[in-house]
Amino acid sequence: MARAKIIEFSQDEQVGAKVGFSLGHPARIRILKLLQENPVVSFGQIQRQVPLSNATICQHLRVLDRSDLIESAYLEDGAVGYRLREVVRREAFEFLVDLLAA
Repeated sequence: MARAKIIEFSQDEQVGAKVGFSLGHPARIRILKLLQENPVVSFGQIQRQVPLSNATICQHLRVLDRSDLIESAYLEDGAVGYRLREVVRREAFEFLVDLLAA
């Protein structure tokens, strides 16, 4: 969808599209579940849980990041990890509840 046309859709519809696309692969679902269970997760932890190559995991993380569902965070040892973005998570949840309740 062209960027110029996206403004024709409501904020709820835009959030729903981002969430829908992000949930479109089982690897991304697993990553999101892992992030839901832990405040910050390292790439190594994701690697151990997702049976895909590093490059493919990076692609899935990029999709989740572009959908604003996750963000980078620093671990205690200074390494970069990932966590859920709370604001978008609430918006996504509210959208899905409203959509499924209709």
